[in-house]
Amino acid sequence: MAFNIELQFSADSTFSGNLFPDSNLRRAFDRNRHKAVADFQAKVDKASGEARATLQAKLSQLKAAATTAASLSAGTTPIPATLDQYLGVEVYGFQAMVNLAKCKVDASGIDMAGFVLSPELPIMSSMFFDIERLKLATDFSVKDISVKSNLAVKFSIASWSAEVNSVEFSMRGFKIGGKIEVQVPQSPKNTLEFSNLAFGTSGLYGGSFSFPGNGLSIFNIINLKTGGTPLTFGEIGNSGVYKLGGSAKFSFGKMFNDNIEVPYFQIQTNGQFGVTVPVNRSLNAGFAKFALKSITFNTTTPTPQIDLDGQFSVDVKMIKLSAGGIHFRTTGVTVDKIGLGLDIPGTKVDGYLDVKESGFAGGGNLSVVGTPVKVKVDFHYYKTAAGIDVGASFIAGVKIPIGPVIITKVGGGFTYRSSDDFFSVTITGGASITGFEEAISLDPISITVESGPKLVGEAHLKVGPLDVAQAKLVLDIPNEYFALGIVADFQPLPDLVKAHLQGDLIISTKSSDTYFFLGAGINVDLFGLIHSQGVFALGFGVKNAQTRETISYYMAGAPSEYLSNGTFTGIYVNGVSEMGVKKQDAPELDLGVISGKIWLHSRSDFSLIANFNNANFRIAAGMSFEGGIRGCFTFICAEASAKACVNVAGGYSEAKGWNFAASASGEAVLAAGSSCGCNDICIGFVYAGGKVCVGAGAKIRFESKTGGLKELSMFIGNRSSCP
Repeated sequence: MAFNIELQFSADSTFSGNLFPDSNLRRAFDRNRHKAVADFQAKVDKASGEARATLQAKLSQLKAAATTAASLSAGTTPIPATLDQYLGVEVYGFQAMVNLAKCKVDASGIDMAGFVLSPELPIMSSMFFDIERLKLATDFSVKDISVKSNLAVKFSIASWSAEVNSVEFSMRGFKIGGKIEVQVPQSPKNTLEFSNLAFGTSGLYGGSFSFPGNGLSIFNIINLKTGGTPLTFGEIGNSGVYKLGGSAKFSFGKMFNDNIEVPYFQIQTNGQFGVTVPVNRSLNAGFAKFALKSITFNTTTPTPQIDLDGQFSVDVKMIKLSAGGIHFRTTGVTVDKIGLGLDIPGTKVDGYLDVKESGFAGGGNLSVVGTPVKVKVDFHYYKTAAGIDVGASFIAGVKIPIGPVIITKVGGGFTYRSSDDFFSVTITGGASITGFEEAISLDPISITVESGPKLVGEAHLKVGPLDVAQAKLVLDIPNEYFALGIVADFQPLPDLVKAHLQGDLIISTKSSDTYFFLGAGINVDLFGLIHSQGVFALGFGVKNAQTRETISYYMAGAPSEYLSNGTFTGIYVNGVSEMGVKKQDAPELDLGVISGKIWLHSRSDFSLIANFNNANFRIAAGMSFEGGIRGCFTFICAEASAKACVNVAGGYSEAKGWNFAASASGEAVLAAGSSCGCNDICIGFVYAGGKVCVGAGAKIRFESKTGGLKELSMFIGNRSSCP
């Protein structure tokens, strides 16, 4: 150890009392006092960051101690033992200062305390550590040294920041432990823990580093985690640039769950980042394999991304997929369109697929080599835990004449699911009479055969540009089900005359659901003034008739109390006809100071339901009428209106027995002036008016099982009971 000044000590002496019995010693003390301040100032000037701030505070203490010592050195007054007097020394080649006020000399040597500075490197600020104990032997060799490690000392390594929470100091230099904050370009900051990081006058080296718990974030897309070999730290040549590198592994999580081993990656203090990734390996996307060719960590795009280049392949040998790229971003995953090829001799496929959640879907064109035939193709391939689902459909714009009939739009397709061993084959097309293709046609015609077997057919009847009717046929042999349905919607005068016709024949002979149903219905709308609809239904053993698909169209309005726990066996007829407009829907003529409107509306309905299971039946009919006129001059109005209705219903039910109900009601209203209540005259400061209302009605209700005559009443009042 080298000292900056020479001192002589005797056994058990301390730095207190009258140390300067003559002027020569006093002058020597003054010279060394000024030299200690100068040495300390030089260290402050060289330090930076947290170390500089601490040294500056120590320098202020030293200057105060030197001033006090100067005033005491001339006299015989003892120098206080607590007076800080620093001495510049070197310990193991490192700059240090010892506090003479805390030194003690005994027979075993000298005990000192003070502080030591780490060397200042080009990329790293110096650090300040308190020396708790520095023991020198009588031959001035270092016997023991301890450095404080309970303070968190912060320092920087170029663009990285670190914090020391443990330190060891020996003749080999410093070894520190703590945590360091590093950052990959365009990525969040990552904090790694380290230990045994050594540094001295020659630089930094060694150390053990561990990944953060969640891994080292790259672009906020993947996290590098602990690999097979440890992380290492060191300088790149003599460049002053330091690196942290080692092996790692990661997974994308999205699309691929495979762990990808990284033989080596490296982060540098100058902001550069590099990674070596394996190639020519296969990744499992669940629904397909992906032959990985390269991985690029791309920072040239507006937002960083990780690009994978490779090629998908599936378990179906006839399907060939071209190379494609996958791009991982913080917002999700995108996949380039993938070229589709089908290994079918004599054909050429020009198509592309998009990657879906569990497979591929897309389409293109298939052409037969050497012919003008070109077919539009749609294709899908999905793979789940239950198995694969693959299918294709096509349609060709060719025409095939067969005698007087011409076949158009030939097409078809297939679907196969391995999970339930399901397959289906469909043939589609159109048919017309040669020379009259634009006048009348069946387009499209579709027949599908499914595993089971099950036959499904469909056809549309077209007359000129109108699609007049559609027919659908289903024959499901395993489920013992047959259905034939016809639907027709047409508008002879668009938006003025509309009609909907529907008919269904359904037969099910399945033991758990045996039934028969025949239904027919019609809805007509004429000029928005006449609305008519009617349904006819005949059924045997139809469960859930009012909610069952297709059948509910006919049975939704049937009275549920005449069904057998929701099951329909019988006949049901319902018809409603309305004509005109109601008061609230009538258009109003408005000529400024004069306005008015006229309304007229009538409705008639009829229904019949008969339950063959229990002989319950019900017949109902009704009729209603309303009309009126209203006119206004400025705010003075006059109105005349009338309303009447008749409803009759009767039949037999298990709950009511023989039953009959009828009601009739009517009213007339005449009003003038301001709005008043019925049969009232209202007069105000600037208004007057009156209103007369006359109403009458009668009701009768009979139920044989609940007491016979239930109601017989007549009334005369203001208003009717019509809805």
